[in-house]
Amino acid sequence: MREKLAETEKEGGRRNKTQLSTLEARILAIDEQLELEKQEKNTALKNSRRLEKKLKELMLQ
Repeated sequence: MREKLAETEKEGGRRNKTQLSTLEARILAIDEQLELEKQEKNTALKNSRRLEKKLKELMLQ
């Protein structure tokens, strides 16, 4: 009986490690996606500011 319990605990531990690895990989992928989206946002803001400045210059002419 104790052997079976130990075996079951061992299998559960492996499953938990696999799930943990999967979740860690998912977290890394989401972090990478977040960084890309931050870069895209910053680029869009930069372009928006540049275009607003250009529009103001054209309106003053």
